[in-house]
Amino acid sequence: MPKGVNVKRLVKNFKDFNAEGEKEGITAEFNGDDMFHWIIKIRKFPKDSQVDKDMEVLHEKFGTEYAIFHVEFQNETPPFYPFAPPFVWIESPTLTNEHSRGSYSNNGEISFGSFGSFNGVFCSEILTPKNWNPVYTPFGIISQFITLMDLEKVGFITNKETKYQVKNAKDGYQKILRYHPEWNIKK
Repeated sequence: MPKGVNVKRLVKNFKDFNAEGEKEGITAEFNGDDMFHWIIKIRKFPKDSQVDKDMEVLHEKFGTEYAIFHVEFQNETPPFYPFAPPFVWIESPTLTNEHSRGSYSNNGEISFGSFGSFNGVFCSEILTPKNWNPVYTPFGIISQFITLMDLEKVGFITNKETKYQVKNAKDGYQKILRYHPEWNIKK
């Protein structure tokens, strides 16, 4: 168990996440028996949003029922959650911004204007040490990303089943730190 993480707060956040998420089509579960690594399954997106339309296509083609996000609370050094942000990444489906006004590069970086993704890791000012606030909750973070995906017209790749691996996300995080060292949550 990571030292210093407020387990009581984490358990409360987990229960609250599932209570709030149930009506929104979002659930959280532990990754095996690891309470510091949550798997988030999102079954509903804003009606008629690009991600909603893409999920319908993925369901028809491949039987995909939900998007999978991960939230990890495993900082090796202080500060610990809830005083430091979690690591948030998407496993599947793979994001695209072909419908948005954002930009895409062949190296896996997608910029959506108000946030971005690099090999699956979510990049947002609220997930930086400078802008993180301990009152933020995992449900609030995921809800904000869903809203931003809708506003920025982000979608999913629908012509094949694709997914990111944790290694992709962690490599992406290291690449981001080269450009934004102030975003390092593991200082």
